[in-house]
Amino acid sequence: MATPVYDSLFLPIAEKALGNAFDVLYRKAKLTDEEVIAGLRSTRIAQGFNQGNPYVIAGNSGNELAREILESLGKGDSFKRRYGGEPLNEYFWAGYVFAFFLWKSGHRMESSLRRLGIDTLIALYHPYHEMAMEAVYEKLEELLEKSKKPCALKYLRTAAHYSQSDLSRASGVPLRSIQEYEQGRKNLGSAQISTVLAIAKVLWVDVEDLLD
Repeated sequence: MATPVYDSLFLPIAEKALGNAFDVLYRKAKLTDEEVIAGLRSTRIAQGFNQGNPYVIAGNSGNELAREILESLGKGDSFKRRYGGEPLNEYFWAGYVFAFFLWKSGHRMESSLRRLGIDTLIALYHPYHEMAMEAVYEKLEELLEKSKKPCALKYLRTAAHYSQSDLSRASGVPLRSIQEYEQGRKNLGSAQISTVLAIAKVLWVDVEDLLD
């Protein structure tokens, strides 16, 4: 287990905030995992959680996090009113336990959500919502370990609505190389830094996101 990235005093706030945010984003706004991850990236909320930024993890309510993400996706109109209270449903629970998992494991928010997904989290609601958080944490670690890790380059490219040819033209990286990176025949982590930087610049992501 990695050392938690922020003080445990902030954990209850983060759990409730992410629980409420998941309820709004997934249940009410009906976003997909890809949309939520794109919003987390574009608003730098994911970066805030990854780095333990107190303002992000404890300075915003779930409604505020959800609204920022929806607005970043051009879906701000779907946030018609302030949602009150703490909804006690499987979506709130999913966000709540996901916040605990991120805090205890130190895993990156985007890659964890990409590999687990909301459907996996929801499927654990019965019977895990009646169990101790440690049991949920251990189950999520097990699922994460077993999950087939999607190619970060392919995921980020498709999320940005680029074809392989589009990315090749915009970055100057040969199409053949992009195909081989995505197929696993070449390791992007072993590529020249100029290649990785060129791709990251086009996709508006950090280098570490591509190598995640």
